[in-house]
Amino acid sequence: MRTEVILLENCKYGKIGDVISVASGFARNYLIPKKKALRCTFENKQIFEAKKAAIEVEHKKKIAMAQELVDLIKMVDTLKIKCQTSEDGKLYGSVTEKDVIVALSDAIGRQLSDDIIEFRDLRIRAIGLYKIEVALYSSITTELVVEVMRA
Repeated sequence: MRTEVILLENCKYGKIGDVISVASGFARNYLIPKKKALRCTFENKQIFEAKKAAIEVEHKKKIAMAQELVDLIKMVDTLKIKCQTSEDGKLYGSVTEKDVIVALSDAIGRQLSDDIIEFRDLRIRAIGLYKIEVALYSSITTELVVEVMRA
């Protein structure tokens, strides 16, 4: 089943204001709750048109903030995270997005929230060096080197 939505930010599916058809679950569980899109109804089209200028200004602010965060993240050479491990170096559990966000916040001296940053393919279950991709806003991404070590 498909749902039509109005995009509220640029992404790989389209630009601000585009009406696209996506899977209902994707719209319901991701795009709409994260305020990346509105359901395409007559009322929402009118609301979007009335707020279009404000949405575009907000989009430019978010891009500037994301670029500033990219510069701060690039200043971090290697992000070190200490975890409890077994004798063979496997973690008790795994390193989560929250663990990385807390360590990154400490490293750059600025409080970050998990709705700003998205990590792609974060699968850390053993000690070692990992290169992870950090998505900050729409198409703005950077890489971060994470070193997981014994506590």
